[in-house]
Amino acid sequence: MVSHPRIWLLGRETYAGALADMLAAQGATVHHSEESDATNAESATERLERSAEAAHAALGGIDALVFLDRMRQASAEPDPDRVLTETITASQRLFLAVRALAPRMAKDGVEGNVIVICDDAASSGREGFLAGSAAGGALIGMSKCLAKELGRYRIAVNVLCHGFIEGIDTGVQLTVHEQMLFKVMGLARQGNPGHLAANILHLARGGHWMTGQVLRVDDGLII
Repeated sequence: MVSHPRIWLLGRETYAGALADMLAAQGATVHHSEESDATNAESATERLERSAEAAHAALGGIDALVFLDRMRQASAEPDPDRVLTETITASQRLFLAVRALAPRMAKDGVEGNVIVICDDAASSGREGFLAGSAAGGALIGMSKCLAKELGRYRIAVNVLCHGFIEGIDTGVQLTVHEQMLFKVMGLARQGNPGHLAANILHLARGGHWMTGQVLRVDDGLII
């Protein structure tokens, strides 16, 4: 088990910076890649390879990749083209990130972890979040396949599907029905980035004997 895991946090989401700070505060060493400095001529493969190399150099090795699925605004009438584009883009980012990272983990001889972060809509659906549910569902399926393929290299792949977390902008106010759900949740409280960071670190430190799993960190919203 690694007490102070070296984490490559890949995500352009509004809450990624806050999550990186929380992970660092709880003992991790974090390199956050936003991919915001990409050039127009640079391919997605080249961009992710460069990001992986920068993270590996900055951290002196990588114990875990934390991959954030981009939050999507709700839409009453989803655009079919957008649903398809979002799903392909999210899947491509995860695939290319893992392909860039896995050889480095194998060469370093670490028991690595890939942790994919999605909204609960990915596993249970949510009204108005068709694009997010489709993209997250694709990431869950890909993560299960990657878990089988990367197990031989001692790399675990798991998904954390989170519920309502303070500071994470879903682009829509909670409905009356969703607000009522807090009254029936396990601890009857909304999560925060610190809670999510603690769950990420449980996986990033290793020694958990789990791979290919979809773990719901939603205060018992779905049991």
